Amino acid sequence: MRKKVTDEQILSAILISPSATEAAKQLKITKQTLCYRLKKGGLQEKLNRIRQDILDTTLTNLLNNSSKAANTLSELLESENEMTKLTAAKTILAFCERFIDKKDILNRLETLEKQMENN
Repeated sequence: MRKKVTDEQILSAILISPSATEAAKQLKITKQTLCYRLKKGGLQEKLNRIRQDILDTTLTNLLNNSSKAANTLSELLESENEMTKLTAAKTILAFCERFIDKKDILNRLETLEKQMENN
């Protein structure tokens, strides 16, 4: 008699496997069974919450380290090596340009949303 695969085992397999097919193989169940189990009992919602938590934690970590990265680039501007200085300068300017573009788009979107609310 086979042991029933638990919800926790399913969630774990999906999170560490590159695909649902691979997760099902790891669990020794069919992909159809895996999909059925995800759909019933709110397991898909739980998986989505776990994935969102992982993304939130990763983003927080990246944001916390972004100031270190910016400081490193700033320090490289003082390098003796001209190529290092040039690369740091280009990198800083590229990031600034992208940031300004995104900020501009967000401001425009906010303006449009306000206009739509008022109409």
